[in-house]
Amino acid sequence: MRALTALLLLLLPWAARAADEWRIEAPPTAKSPAKEAAAPRPPSEAAPLDDATARALLDYRQYRRVERAMRARLRRNPDDAAALRLLARALEGQGRRNEARAARARADELAGAARPALELSLAAFADSNLVAAPDALGLAARDRGDVGLALALAAAGEAGRIGWHAGFAGRRLQDLRAYDLDRFALGAGMRPDERTELGLEWVAMRLGRARLFDEAALYLVRGGDDGGVEMEGRLARRWFAAAYGGYGGWRAIARAGLVRADARRRRRMRVGLLLGDEHARDPWLRRLRLGLEGSLRLGLMAHARLVLRASVELRPYLAADPRPFLRAPRRRRDLVLAAGARLEAPFARRWTAFAAADVRDQRSNFDAGAVRDPVQSRSWRRWRLYGGVQWSP
Repeated sequence: MRALTALLLLLLPWAARAADEWRIEAPPTAKSPAKEAAAPRPPSEAAPLDDATARALLDYRQYRRVERAMRARLRRNPDDAAALRLLARALEGQGRRNEARAARARADELAGAARPALELSLAAFADSNLVAAPDALGLAARDRGDVGLALALAAAGEAGRIGWHAGFAGRRLQDLRAYDLDRFALGAGMRPDERTELGLEWVAMRLGRARLFDEAALYLVRGGDDGGVEMEGRLARRWFAAAYGGYGGWRAIARAGLVRADARRRRRMRVGLLLGDEHARDPWLRRLRLGLEGSLRLGLMAHARLVLRASVELRPYLAADPRPFLRAPRRRRDLVLAAGARLEAPFARRWTAFAAADVRDQRSNFDAGAVRDPVQSRSWRRWRLYGGVQWSP
């Protein structure tokens, strides 16, 4: 009996050591799939979202969910520019504008030169052109209209803080082919911050096959997409062809508008003022521009949006026409009314289609009893329908 007891005492430490080794080497018990799915995910491990799903959630104001998902993506890849832009939209929806601005600025830095944008549009237009020529010249007044097509192609991009843009716009008339217009523009500017651009632009205008004018301009733009005041200024010098030499001179235009934006409702409203002064070599052609402008942008379902615009502008000429053959010196004032609407909707990744319509009416206060230059005495109204596509990252 003593021998058996001694043997058991010798075996007990070995058994305890064996049990301990088994406990260490045994695989852990698997959790029930149902319990694992039901367990809450820590906030730091938010489920990742792709760009399309995140944009759809933003449309339904799921700002906090998108914020958590984008921050999770950025922890894995701090240089994810798309995640930064979506994060900025989510922060804007929560009213955190300073954080949103910082996120968007970082996204712009990461994207650099890979932020081009293209737009192609085709327009059909019709206009009425009432040109008055008094009997003193032996010419009868005539009412002449025209129809035509317009094609526009624009491109823009950015390399660091240097932005550039280029564009072509051509208008082809049905019967006045000598007056077809082509416009070429090329510009570049510095962007000291996300909302401000200062730059230079060159514009060349062609009338038919001949040069009409060239223009060099300095411009400053201060945006206000997140609310507040936005401003735009432009100082330009035009050099007309010899046949139109009297029109050459300086042009200065300033715009300022108050912007109110509601990110949650995807709504943006702007009301602004326009002030311009145009000097010409011929003093009679010098004029002021005084205008009131307004626009409203509404976000629709499926990322579509509707933009409405309207403006009224008074153009008083600052000198009386001194030409000796006039019966009496006359001053001229033009009133310009404009209104338009544009509908935009995405139809593929990075592509947006748009359709628009606008009308523009210019009325001159010419006096049929005075001899006036027909070119300077006209009232006209133009209707335009156009559509096209945009591409941007």
